[in-house]
Amino acid sequence: MEPSARADLAEGAAATSLSERWAAFTQAESIGAFAQSWLALVSEQVGRTRRAMVLLRGADGSFAPVAFWPAADTDMTDLAEPARRCLAARAAQAEALVPPAGAPAGPPGLVLAYPVDLRGELRGAVVMDVAGRPEAQVQQAFRALTWGMGWLDAMLRGEEVAQLAHTATRSREVIDLMLRVAEARALDEAAHLAVDGLAERLRLGRASLGLIADGAARPGADGHDGREGRDGRVRLQAMSATAWFDGRSALARRLENAMEEAWDQRGSIAVPALPGRPVVVDLAHQAVAGGGTQAVAVASAIVLARSQALGVLTIERPADQPFDDGELQALEAWAQALGPVLALHREGERWLAGRARRQWLAVREALTDPRRPSWRIGAGLALLALVALVFVDGQWRISAPASIEGATQRAVVAPFEGFVRTAPVKAGQRVKAGEVLATLDDRDLLLERARYASERDRHERRYRDALSRHERAEARMAAAEMAEAQAQLALVEERLARTRLVAPYDGLVVSGDLTQQLGSPVEKGKTLFEVAPLDAFRVVLKVDESDMRGVAVGQRGQLVLAGLTSDKLGFAVRGISVAAPAEGRNAFEVEAQLDAAPPGLRPGMEGVGKIEAGERRLLWIWTHRFTDWLRLKLWQWWP
Repeated sequence: MEPSARADLAEGAAATSLSERWAAFTQAESIGAFAQSWLALVSEQVGRTRRAMVLLRGADGSFAPVAFWPAADTDMTDLAEPARRCLAARAAQAEALVPPAGAPAGPPGLVLAYPVDLRGELRGAVVMDVAGRPEAQVQQAFRALTWGMGWLDAMLRGEEVAQLAHTATRSREVIDLMLRVAEARALDEAAHLAVDGLAERLRLGRASLGLIADGAARPGADGHDGREGRDGRVRLQAMSATAWFDGRSALARRLENAMEEAWDQRGSIAVPALPGRPVVVDLAHQAVAGGGTQAVAVASAIVLARSQALGVLTIERPADQPFDDGELQALEAWAQALGPVLALHREGERWLAGRARRQWLAVREALTDPRRPSWRIGAGLALLALVALVFVDGQWRISAPASIEGATQRAVVAPFEGFVRTAPVKAGQRVKAGEVLATLDDRDLLLERARYASERDRHERRYRDALSRHERAEARMAAAEMAEAQAQLALVEERLARTRLVAPYDGLVVSGDLTQQLGSPVEKGKTLFEVAPLDAFRVVLKVDESDMRGVAVGQRGQLVLAGLTSDKLGFAVRGISVAAPAEGRNAFEVEAQLDAAPPGLRPGMEGVGKIEAGERRLLWIWTHRFTDWLRLKLWQWWP
């Protein structure tokens, strides 16, 4: 073949290879394929490249090679140190390549290292072994490398945007599912909504949820049996696309065993196992995965609430679609978001026994925690207080509402039917003995007095005229009529005197106000005023009938009034009156005598009195009302 023909063939092969590289570059679907095709193109641009590799930062923060040139089996050991220095300095570097000791001599080489910096974040480095060249050509090589870095930067940015979009989509799906679960009316309904939504969004064959049992039998709302929960073990709560299941079936047993396996190890488990994940025991998961035509891929994640395990979420799909690390992380995110919502539903359905038991366990843990001595001190003090309540006696004092009344209270009543003329005094004013409280209209009485006086004078003149004429019969009749007129006049005079209503003694008007009723009629015998003395008082206590067994004449007590809270007034029980309704309860009026009346004491003041009824156990004093009520209700209900 002619030399020109061989040159044309070489040029055509090079063009074909270049077109293939550009095609691979434009059609790359992963970051590894893109970096590999990009590295081949950049190596051509830089020229005289002998070896090259691209290092990118992984999820764990370490840097690892993702692309090699010319082949993946090329030895890159001596390029590791220049790459490390480039990553540490975060700057482009060019240095002579020093061959390792004992290596055969070869043409001089140059190492070009360039960092991959994405918006100030170090994402990796590109290291190239090129043939030695002048300084100008080195700068030209760096310019070509810098130009090519733009494509790598764009790819990384695109991958970051895609990851953000994927994360946003997954977050929206999680939030949507959580809203649906939160709207459920019961725990069982929430569990079924959770597994059905998870299976639909992740295209699963089956999703199952198990909850950590708390030792109480809780029959499921879906109809499956409520088996006695084993304390601290996992009980299957719901399966996707299944309204009812038998909790004793082999499938339910296998799923519960797999969930317990994940819960015991406090971590996620996937079968087939994922590279890079810690080695775990997965025998129960292998049993669920099975083999043959019915084999499935299985993954489990812990459902957490308040940093405590609430349950386990297990998902399955055909074995030809194994779960990858991203899907397992998605499952963990779903489980983490689902935990608080299920915890609220479960807390709302706990019976009293379950809540009390949980509280008791929390208290017991606090009492045994050496870092919390205050709990033990408080428990000791509480125990001492309980012993004191049971064995120590205290003074039983019967409390009752009390009021102050005058020792002798006089009523001023209307002596006859009439009309109010004046009323200079009203309730709350002090009065002296004989002081006018009110007056009644006396105009009609004055007219009657004048009439009877005139009749008396007329009969007196008849009487004297009959005596002068010695008519004894006429004189007797005139004398009788004169006496009658005199009696009527005396009666009118008495009524006139009683039109002035006066205070019977020095004291305080405790009721009555006619200042707004001048000219109004009053009936005979109507109480217009009540007057009480200011130097003699009594106490009236309204004691509930449940406490009357402890009240007796002669007992002592103390009284505090709303208007004199700084003084405790002593009294002695003087008598017990009949029962009367008071505020919807039956109460007895107990009369007591004050030891002394302090200044400022007034009839009508109210407060609280306490009668000393002897010594009883403190526990009985504080609980006897409830126990009395309970005995009465039991007696009422007992057949």
